[in-house]
Amino acid sequence: MRRHYEVNLATIIPVLGRPQNVEPLIESFIESKTPGWLVFVHQLDDIDETLEIHRNQHKNRHLFVRNIPVVDATTWPQKINVAVEQINANWYLCGADDIRFHQGWWQATLIARQNTQIGVIGTNDLGNPRVIAGEHTCHPLIRREYILQHGTWDQPGKAIHEGYRHWYCDDELVITAKMRGAWQHCPDAIIEHLHPYWTGQPSDPTYQLGESHAETDRATFQKRMELLGVELI
Repeated sequence: MRRHYEVNLATIIPVLGRPQNVEPLIESFIESKTPGWLVFVHQLDDIDETLEIHRNQHKNRHLFVRNIPVVDATTWPQKINVAVEQINANWYLCGADDIRFHQGWWQATLIARQNTQIGVIGTNDLGNPRVIAGEHTCHPLIRREYILQHGTWDQPGKAIHEGYRHWYCDDELVITAKMRGAWQHCPDAIIEHLHPYWTGQPSDPTYQLGESHAETDRATFQKRMELLGVELI
């Protein structure tokens, strides 16, 4: 059932099997003075993570934490779309539990947000070379009107195409936003991504699960770009 919440910014955090990341993420959210709601989307049977979210929700009563337990939504795109469906926000940040918010990131997007032609804003994760170059983003900020009017290239109302497990869904989002003249990169909107690819930290089963579907996701991306008429380099 759809629930109508009104908020300017909803930061969506799909989570899976890393309860130890909940508290430092919340601390980062608070310290950076990120406005709006912090929304965790977690699988119902992920008991440790569920308990950790509830514990921090209780501890940080002044913080607007929402948790959305799901059964059928198991992938990153599905969890993002569930949150968009249930929370009526002006903007959605598509996040992850391994990010850390830097002071001023939201303010750094102000000019882009004021431009009503812009529907997808790229934040800077300080790690991915394409992101640093301003060509891409792993944690996009998406305008609600953009989702409703455009969405994916073939599904208005969907923020992220659900044919992907995890990889390449952000590539499709950015490419289609660029094609529509609705993309802007904000290099000073820093949301650091603590990914082992560039931090040197050990991998874990959650990262490995995403990697295990990389080739399938790549094939999906290539096929969908072919149908869209995009020639990939």
